[in-house]
Amino acid sequence: MATTSDESGPGQPPTPAQRDQDEKQPERAARGTRFVAPPRFYKALKKKPKDLQGAILRCMERLDEDPRHPGLQTHRIKGTIATWEAYIDKANRITFEYGPDGEIQFLNHCNHDIIKKATF
Repeated sequence: MATTSDESGPGQPPTPAQRDQDEKQPERAARGTRFVAPPRFYKALKKKPKDLQGAILRCMERLDEDPRHPGLQTHRIKGTIATWEAYIDKANRITFEYGPDGEIQFLNHCNHDIIKKATF
């Protein structure tokens, strides 16, 4: 997602434009999204235990149906402008961004501790 000059940096309160973006993207995505994921996303998925694979796929389906589903607890990752996360389960998350046409672009699925250490 392209950045504009009116966006604040990490640690700054969001600008009105960012707040509007936060509110519009999940709504826009809820109107018939599709999703894309890089090959490495599926390659890593195959290495997960079967029960976790199923949970990840259910999370992807829920995001596609309703990104605001309360069980997903979808929110923008603190310190980022365009990267979001949703809960797979208590310990695991899926990260994604919204593409230019409202599609969900999955980035990663991993343990929450890994996301906290990552820099975006």
